[in-house]
Amino acid sequence: MKDFLKRSSLLHFAARAPVYYRRLLSERQMWHGRRLGDTIFPLPGVEIRCPDHAIAHSIFESHAFEYETNGELKGFVRLSEGCSSLLDLGASGGFFSALFVASRQGPCRVASVEPDPNSIPALQSCRKKNLREGVSWDIREVAVGGREEGTLKFVSEVNGYGLSLVRTEGNVMYIEAVPFHALCESLGFVPNLIKSDIESMEYEVVDGGREFLGRHKPRLHLELHSTLLEKRQKDPIQVMRWLFDLGYRALGRQSASWADLKSTIDTSRTQRFDLVAA
Repeated sequence: MKDFLKRSSLLHFAARAPVYYRRLLSERQMWHGRRLGDTIFPLPGVEIRCPDHAIAHSIFESHAFEYETNGELKGFVRLSEGCSSLLDLGASGGFFSALFVASRQGPCRVASVEPDPNSIPALQSCRKKNLREGVSWDIREVAVGGREEGTLKFVSEVNGYGLSLVRTEGNVMYIEAVPFHALCESLGFVPNLIKSDIESMEYEVVDGGREFLGRHKPRLHLELHSTLLEKRQKDPIQVMRWLFDLGYRALGRQSASWADLKSTIDTSRTQRFDLVAA
């Protein structure tokens, strides 16, 4: 039994070794650069300060160092090359907004959109710590919807940080939903890049935003919440079909057919897609 546990521990350590190594590299960069203790380096030379919020701080470190999320942020930075403006839908504590700012060499604009009132203090702290000269960074405390204004019913997550459209237990909140096109018109700029992690509201946003997306063709870092969409009786494949018809393809696969893109969709789980339009 002891030998089995020892082998299990070694296997667990081996599987986690890349995570520990990324964390070690980040800490070395922090100490060598004489940075504050809330600083992380999710990628070499990319420096982010975590918010003064325990849950958000933990989420930032998970994004930076865990295997799957570290792969996602690498894809996001690759997708964002050449972009100078970001619309961050479902910004939460602001990790991707901060990552965008930290990975730009020059001036840039960011609009972080987050409906959860419990996440706003973390987002404000993130902006305060990561703002620099030449950066315009706006925070909008609203939900984003389809074609019509109204209110959405959300339920708070178990830890009180984050909102859900499909949970049945927790604190109920009714939050203003701004149509996607109206939100974009109010920004004062056209984003080069849109990051979307909005808990299945991507269906309404893409449907209501097809005219804007087809005209401006911003790059998309899209989280497709297939299981949540199906709980709301929405078709996740339809979201991708709308985007395909607008000319969107996976980054690096611009010549792919609809059959190629459809074959990558797994409706049993949440997936992230980096998309560019021709």
